[in-house]
Amino acid sequence: AGVPSDKIEASVIEVWNKIDLLPALDYVPPEAIPISAEDGTGLVDLLSVVDAVVMAQVKLQRRTVSFPESSMPEVLAFLRQHGNVDNESLVVEEG
Repeated sequence: AGVPSDKIEASVIEVWNKIDLLPALDYVPPEAIPISAEDGTGLVDLLSVVDAVVMAQVKLQRRTVSFPESSMPEVLAFLRQHGNVDNESLVVEEG
């Protein structure tokens, strides 16, 4: 699918469903994802574009996570392997 990068960054995905009912795909704009929920046509392409949109947005976001101190080594190892750790701090909550 030829989705323009500006649409991916803006989280816009144009999807045309029911392409199984069209005589030809000439009607579908080139930036749209043609799919058929009925027979599954185009779903792999759609999932690839959704993944690209999510990844583009995730890269722009920063998250603060909290977890039990006992899990810190495992969680930090996972986060370092699958993302970026900008800052580490320990806050002990009373009560």
